[in-house]
Formats: sequence, structure tokens, C-alpha cells
Amino acid sequence: PTVAPTDAPTTAPVVVVPTVAPTTAAPAPPAVTITGDQIRAAVLTPDDLDPAEGWTATNPGDSGDDLCGQFPVTQPFAHSSSAFERFDAQGVDQFLSNEIQVYSTAADADAEFEHEVSVVQNCVDGQQTINGVVVEEQMTALRANSALMSSFPGCEKAASALVHSTVPSQDFDHQTTVWYMRCGNATLTVGLDEPNGSDVDESSSVVFTSVLASYNKVIALPLQH
Repeated sequence: PTVAPTDAPTTAPVVVVPTVAPTTAAPAPPAVTITGDQIRAAVLTPDDLDPAEGWTATNPGDSGDDLCGQFPVTQPFAHSSSAFERFDAQGVDQFLSNEIQVYSTAADADAEFEHEVSVVQNCVDGQQTINGVVVEEQMTALRANSALMSSFPGCEKAASALVHSTVPSQDFDHQTTVWYMRCGNATLTVGLDEPNGSDVDESSSVVFTSVLASYNKVIALPLQH
């Protein structure tokens, strides 16, 4: 019998598929383990202040979320605040405040820290509504150097600020000394508000003592770094 010639090979060609390494997703940041009760317990209380200084707990008030017309770039996971007032030995009315803000990650806390320091450093003719009253503000800020930060192990950055607030229509002229510090995924703020021209040495002493007390409570939280 006649056999037809074979025109093509009967074996299919072998196709080599390159091996692709599996894609590994970046690990998710650890979940925030700080509870609401821990945050509320971390703010200053009357027991953290010297009884001889005459501080009385009061309402922290509401200054809104904006700072010199700018709003936060990152919202905190949770926050808590406290406030105190007194008349010092010279009869000067003083208002001491403390706020703790906890963010989902240390990167979020750092982003908000950098944003707020930048806003203060670049604020010109700022305004803020405090308890329904429009207050005109002038601000300056200075970052803490590494030598000062060595006094606060576990905290990465800090800045001190001076805010001059006036309400001409109500004859209001005040200064607020502020310490703002980031420790991992949390920030702490201590502020002392008093009439402009108050004793600078006394003000610095009150703020520094309060910052140390706040730091000791915040650093005990289960922070992320």
C-alpha cells in the first residue's frame, strides 16, 4: 500500500513557562492595643500636680480641630484631654491643659506632628474660634534638639511653641506656652495659658513639671515605634 509522506512532526513543541516568584504583600501594621480606659488614665489628673500649687480641675473647652486655618492631615485613633486652673501667688489667672492623641501607626503620628509644627512655624495673622469667640493669634515654634530629647527616652520628636492670643473687642491679651511631643504612635501636648507679660520663669517651671508628669504616664502605654 502507498503511505502518505509525513509533512510535520507528530510531537507537540514544548513551551517553557518562566517561574515567577510569588508576590509577598507588605505586612500590615500591628493593631493598636491601647484601650480607651488607658488613654483616659494617661492624661494629667489633680493627683499628678502639686497640691500646694492650687490647681483645680476644669473643663478643657473646645478650640475645634483647626490650627491657623489648617485642619489635621491625619485623625487620631483616639484622644483624651484634661485641664486645670488656678490663681498664682501674684493673683494671675492660669489655665493648664493636657491632651493625649493616639494614632493607628507611628507614621501617622509623625505625619501629624510634622504638619502641626509646620503650621505653627508658618502661621501669619492666624485666627481660631475658641468657645465661640474668634481669637487672633501669632505663633512661633522651636524644635527640641537631640540633647533635650535624651531626657525623654522612648519619644522621638518635640517642639515648644509660644502662642500670643488677642481679642481686641474684649480686652483679651494672653500668651500660651506649649510643649508638643511624639512618642511612637502617640503625641502629648501640655499648654499653659495666662495673661501676656506673666513671669516667664514661673511659666517655664509649671510647663516642664507638667510635661514630665505627662511623659511618665504616656511612656507607660503599649506604644508602637
